[in-house]
Amino acid sequence: MVVSVTEREYSLDPARVHLPRSGLIDLRVRNAGKRPHGLVLQTSVGKLQTGLIRPGATAEIRVRLRLGLYRWYSPIDSDRRRGMTGELVVGKLP
Repeated sequence: MVVSVTEREYSLDPARVHLPRSGLIDLRVRNAGKRPHGLVLQTSVGKLQTGLIRPGATAEIRVRLRLGLYRWYSPIDSDRRRGMTGELVVGKLP
């Protein structure tokens, strides 16, 4: 499954994504902003991240996810505090 996320100052679009089932996920991130950004995905085995994504560039995280709620955010400077956060929901939550 492919999940596409676009980053801008200071938002992620979409901020919340729901996937119906677990499996291999290709998280594709595009920086449509004017400043460098990045993306961190918090998983049960730790944090996966893209590294720095320059304006106009893209990056990808490939991961196998189980059912659950995963949080993501931009780790660059104050991006997270300013609202560059979101959630990836896999399957139904209780």
